Amino acid sequence: MPTAYAYIRYSSKAQGEAGRDSVDRQMASIQAITKQQGIELPPENIYSDTGISAHDGSNKRKGKLKELIDMISDMHIKEGDYIFVESIDRLSRQRLLQAKELVNGILEKGVILITTIDGQRYEKPNETNRIDDLQQDILLSVIAKRAYEESKTKSVRRKSAWNRAKKLAEEEKVIFNAHNPPYGIRYNTELNCFEIEEEEAQEIRDFFESLKYVGVSLSIKKLNAYSKRKWSSRNIKHLIDTKYVLGAYMAQRRDENKKKVFERYIENYYPQIVSYELFNEAIAAMKNRAQRKNYGNQSVGSLNIFRHSIKCDCCEASMLFEKQTNPKGVVYPYFQCYTRKELKNGCDQPRFRFDLAFGLFLELIYQSTTDEDFDVHPWQNEMPDTEIEYEWITRESGMRYRLPTQEDIDEEERVENFKELLIKLLSNRENQTKDNKIIVELSNLLLEQKSYRDNLMKSFAGFTSGVIPQEFLQVVSKTEATINDIEQNLAELQTQINIKKTTINIYSENDIIDLYKTEDGRLKINQFFVANDITFKFKFDKTTRTLFAKIFQNGFEIDRIAKHFSLHNPLKEFGINNLNEYFN
Repeated sequence: MPTAYAYIRYSSKAQGEAGRDSVDRQMASIQAITKQQGIELPPENIYSDTGISAHDGSNKRKGKLKELIDMISDMHIKEGDYIFVESIDRLSRQRLLQAKELVNGILEKGVILITTIDGQRYEKPNETNRIDDLQQDILLSVIAKRAYEESKTKSVRRKSAWNRAKKLAEEEKVIFNAHNPPYGIRYNTELNCFEIEEEEAQEIRDFFESLKYVGVSLSIKKLNAYSKRKWSSRNIKHLIDTKYVLGAYMAQRRDENKKKVFERYIENYYPQIVSYELFNEAIAAMKNRAQRKNYGNQSVGSLNIFRHSIKCDCCEASMLFEKQTNPKGVVYPYFQCYTRKELKNGCDQPRFRFDLAFGLFLELIYQSTTDEDFDVHPWQNEMPDTEIEYEWITRESGMRYRLPTQEDIDEEERVENFKELLIKLLSNRENQTKDNKIIVELSNLLLEQKSYRDNLMKSFAGFTSGVIPQEFLQVVSKTEATINDIEQNLAELQTQINIKKTTINIYSENDIIDLYKTEDGRLKINQFFVANDITFKFKFDKTTRTLFAKIFQNGFEIDRIAKHFSLHNPLKEFGINNLNEYFN
């Protein structure tokens, strides 16, 4: 007894939803004709392709139709079996020859094809069925040709409608996706405009703010602790790539492989959620982290404020931030030299507690900001080893001279100590003066070029013949490129200024203590070190419980600090009874 199979296809996933006309219509016609002819159609023999086009033959290369064709080739579907489809265009909307090749390939195996829309029966002509092969071929050709032309017309209309929608959106700000706004945006039906969904938008702003200090994974983890939606790396990539948070709509088109590819940005389509400044700072921070030479994950709660800014003074290796629990269950964080722990050789630096490093930093801030008299450790008065061997040039006359080195140039901008560095960073006058001068020059140049462009645009009115000289178009294009370059340089300069500038005000050690109480404050302290290239090189004397530190900026030693700490409550003089409450 022959076996029946059915094939259903719908081009869009929406058409395939339960209760939609496309599915119900195709199934109803198939069930009616199988019942009429007394052929049983088992449910497991119904194959359907969801959201797959037949115009380009995608359903033949992948999906359930391919399975059916493979089953025919493997003789699992045997000669005399039936395949029911609503119409030929369910199988193929390709060009005539390709569509006929597909259908004839099925018929050649002796399989009977029945289209339910017209009850037409297609099978391989033979002496028994006495089918007129010419008549069948003509009928098949007409139907296949019509299916292809209909599909082509629909495709052209869809593309034309889509291009028109994008054009209206760009030129007249006409909204075309009101039914599906992105996260953080809602559509106001009464005013016919997009609005910011403030609760969702704040999540996005929080993420970009976090991205300035920590990586994507940790920022997502922090955000998911309270967000309405569950964020993933894919969502974040969408935020950054589409730039809808800046108000732009990312228009796309289909390439020759039917894949979506970038076309252009339609500016000012959405209300802006994130400022350009915050967006650029976050992206620049991501790029800087990708290029860094330091390694190590952010600790939970961002408790290690010295991340990427601490080294062993004995061997120059990085110091590992670790935690250890004592017999009472109290967690204590430590710094340990990488060489000593991992390589087990080459360094005798003992490990020391994190709160000692924090206390030494507080002492450094105290000595750099106080007006009171204080005693310093004798080691602090030792001069750093700055002797450098220069390459001297001797002339025939015996006169010796040397060319200026990079160090000579850097020395002019080098600070004498940490106090001077704080004053310089907090006032930031020198850098601001230089940067502002460049910004003013670029801004004036931008205004000049924009004025020139406006004049060029007005000149278009003079070309009444409709023929525009090629030289004129080249000048316009070159002017646009110049404006884009200047705007990009301005944006990059402003971003670098924002990254380098200090985000914290340090007037006493109490400011550091207050900052350390919150994760945001701890991240700002760490960013202060990293952005200004400040590095601490520690050495611990276990016998005297004295911690030493050399402070470097841009690779040069600018200060040093040393302090003896008691075994119990080492930070008591700073009003901190137990720093470990943050770690427990």
